[in-house]
Amino acid sequence: MKWRSLAITSAMLAALLSACSSEPPSEDQTQNVNTVNIENNDSAPAVDPANEQGEGETDAGQSTDRFPAGAYEGKVEGIAYGLGDLTEGITEELGEPDQMDYFAGGVYLSYPNVVFFSDAELDGENNIVDGTIKGMGFGTDNSLFGVTIGQPFEEIAVVLGDGYTMHTPDENVNNEFYAGMWSMEYRVGEYAVIFTAEEENGPTNAAYYEET
Repeated sequence: MKWRSLAITSAMLAALLSACSSEPPSEDQTQNVNTVNIENNDSAPAVDPANEQGEGETDAGQSTDRFPAGAYEGKVEGIAYGLGDLTEGITEELGEPDQMDYFAGGVYLSYPNVVFFSDAELDGENNIVDGTIKGMGFGTDNSLFGVTIGQPFEEIAVVLGDGYTMHTPDENVNNEFYAGMWSMEYRVGEYAVIFTAEEENGPTNAAYYEET
């Protein structure tokens, strides 16, 4: 199969992740890649403004009781492949991705509920030269560690705790994944969990789980 080429840029990444949640998976993909079914926390209580962190401030503590054990091992419940896993066999097990091309130094593979970012390459016939999964992206309405992407930062803090760092659009200006976005970052052992939004108090539009 000749893969559809997508010259992806940071401005197009949000659209790519949105596409992950806008189309239902095929029957084969449903059997292999399961969306994490976690209760939506839309009714979560508001965060006390007095306890909110300022821009760029960091709480060095890690909320070890807020993340599942698998989060410290690069794993997301219901997703067959995790951080550090080889890309070998991924298309055989999960099926052909909706989109596949280069971004941020390696090949990404887009499936209905997750985008895998890797350091793999493509050969002259667009076959994967195996590499390692370095990051995972999730679009709106998908769930990650108890948070539904679309919830604002204050609701995420209720779910995952206050051990996070906020970054402004100016601070993210050179980031390939979320340039110009607000971001909320948790450190989970050797990994980072990051939620992004166009506005500080608006809905989040993507989440990333990646190696640090």
